Amino acid sequence: MNSAANVNGDTRNHIYGAKYEATKGLDRVELAKLIRADIAKAVECGALPAIKVSVRAVRVTHSSGINVAITGIPEGFVVRVSELEEERQRTAKMAQPWLSREAHYVLTVLERLVEQYNFDRCELQSDYFHVRFYSQIGFAVKNPGEKAA
Repeated sequence: MNSAANVNGDTRNHIYGAKYEATKGLDRVELAKLIRADIAKAVECGALPAIKVSVRAVRVTHSSGINVAITGIPEGFVVRVSELEEERQRTAKMAQPWLSREAHYVLTVLERLVEQYNFDRCELQSDYFHVRFYSQIGFAVKNPGEKAA
């Protein structure tokens, strides 16, 4: 994301994604289509494994968002690690220690693809939040053979 100065020249909290300017007139549904296409390209070129995703534009009372749910994973892909590995990763202070490294990688790539279309003009000191949309990205599938909770 690129920074842009606010009225006082402060760039700390004003961030614009690389594709924001070119898409700023589009609504969330159109953005979701573009994000789907970006994900398909990333899978096609090998930047992401052969995952299946659902990209949906959502609207709630006071905000809007784009949700990306990973609905299909390739054979042998591990989403959740064993309890022993989770404990080891928790000790190493890893974020989301229950996820495998490949799952972390996929989430990171998807977050970066989505954030290219967003802006963040939040002023955290004054509790002011202003983004183009909120995003939620996660796995809607479990490891093969794992029972749903």
